[in-house]
Amino acid sequence: MALSVVNNGASLNAQANLSKTNSALSKSLERLSTGLKINRGADGPAGLVISEQQRAQIAGLQTAIANTNKAVSLVQTGEGALNEISSLLTKIRSLALDSANAGVNDATALAANQAEIANALGTITQIATTTQFGSKKLLDGSASLGASTAVANIGVAVDPTAVAGDYNINITQSARRANVVGSANFTAFTNGTLNGVVAAADVTAVTGGFTVDARDNVGAASAAGDDLQVTGNYTGVTNRTYTVEVLSGGDIGTNVVNLKVTDTSTNTFKNISIPTTYTSGDLITDPVLQGLQLKFTTGDTYTANDVYTFEAQGTGKLTLNGTDIALNGNNAGSLTDAIATINSYTGTTGVRASVDPTNSARIAFSSATYGTGGDFTIRTDTFTETKLGLNSAGNFDTTTVSTTGAAANGVTGGREATGTISNDGGITTSTLQIDGNVASGFGLAITLKDDPASTTFTSAAPTTGTITVADNGLVFQIGANAGQTSNLRFSDVRATALAQNLVGNQFSSLAAVDVTTASGAQDTLKAVDQAIADISALRGKLGAFQTNTLESNANNLQSTLENTTAAESVVRDTDFAEEIATFTRLQTQLQAGATVLGNANQTTQLVAQLLRG
Repeated sequence: MALSVVNNGASLNAQANLSKTNSALSKSLERLSTGLKINRGADGPAGLVISEQQRAQIAGLQTAIANTNKAVSLVQTGEGALNEISSLLTKIRSLALDSANAGVNDATALAANQAEIANALGTITQIATTTQFGSKKLLDGSASLGASTAVANIGVAVDPTAVAGDYNINITQSARRANVVGSANFTAFTNGTLNGVVAAADVTAVTGGFTVDARDNVGAASAAGDDLQVTGNYTGVTNRTYTVEVLSGGDIGTNVVNLKVTDTSTNTFKNISIPTTYTSGDLITDPVLQGLQLKFTTGDTYTANDVYTFEAQGTGKLTLNGTDIALNGNNAGSLTDAIATINSYTGTTGVRASVDPTNSARIAFSSATYGTGGDFTIRTDTFTETKLGLNSAGNFDTTTVSTTGAAANGVTGGREATGTISNDGGITTSTLQIDGNVASGFGLAITLKDDPASTTFTSAAPTTGTITVADNGLVFQIGANAGQTSNLRFSDVRATALAQNLVGNQFSSLAAVDVTTASGAQDTLKAVDQAIADISALRGKLGAFQTNTLESNANNLQSTLENTTAAESVVRDTDFAEEIATFTRLQTQLQAGATVLGNANQTTQLVAQLLRG
């Protein structure tokens, strides 16, 4: 290189190298002061991309761990409430067992047990209604699957496996209504005399049939030709003896005796005329009632203070799905007895009976099967006493339910085919009702069955529409990325939702149990056992969710967080051992560079020496 005073190449080179060393030293100081070797994109573009992704993942993992721990706290809140409900159910079961010991308990003891059970049931419902985590209610059914539809008179219950979405339904249904009402027309066949007046009272229609259980007070005698007026406050059962007392002798004109009991709280029988004279063994029969007889058993001549007796024999046959069920005074003395007899065949017939919730004097029939095979047929034979109101054969007609749509595999088409049989409290009226409407209970039921209970609603006419199934279960974000969630549904554990619709049980739910009767105590035990099983299953479900889903997930998240943090540290964190060595080198290099630059600047002075010669 030529010696020049205009340009100093050596100095320029020394300046450039010194600048680079100074810049590197500044970056080294930054790495040492921040602890990061990547502080900006220029420090490492590829490393920055990887590091930022890992940083987001680390933050997500930390939040997911916190979410999981909160979910554990929520589950423990619900499980703690269920534990208390289990304790109450155990207490109720003990009270039901005590009540079932009918040999030593009187009415007062049974009433006390029932009062304590009612209090415990109220507490169960209160716990279920008020248990919440923050403002989120857990046990009142709001945290489970739900369904809705705009179709009138249609409701749905949902199976836990159903998929949320819209379900198209097509409902085709037919039903019939048949009323058979017979009036008691008593006709005289021989001659005799009878007149008199019985003191007025009320005749009350009662479940289980019409009978006379006591002797009426005697009034004053009346003249021949007057009507016999019979009014009274009557209760009783089939196969009971009725008595009519003759108050005075005399002739009465030929007439027909008409007794008709209607479905009202009070009935009055008046203008009852029995013509001619009767002898022992003569019959007054009513062919409309198919076999009911009034049989006189006293002497040839009826005078004042003679007593007439007659007996109502109630027998008949009910056929359910081809199975004959005999109902008579021994096994159907009351509506409750008839229901118990019918339900004893449920395992064979697939049909269960219960008291109609819209009319306590009626028997409601329902299929024990949902979906295919849920149809059933009822036929009745002639009953000699129309106490059960079964004087007409009736078939439950076909109901067809079809579902379409992508999520239709979660829907079960079923039906709760319900007919009603009326018991109007009198031997002279019978009604068989099979109605295709909500009030009478027969018709379509779309059932997407929920665990542990289900609800069915009926429709009165062919209908099309859409059912929307919504998953109201609790959703927990337990992962660091989208879609990493877990769902948990809490069942409704209010007393009204536990032990619903048990086959052969007289109680519709746990809330309806009554231990004041022997049969009630036994059915209460069955209902409580089912409720305990349902609560235990729910507690097991919650425990499994906490242990297998939440706590295991938290452990996995913690491990993932540790490894991801270590990986991110390798990419972005400063290696202090390496960086301090670099810093020391650059510091020394900077000092050397400054010295070299000074020397380079001195080279132009050589020209002056040459000029001085």
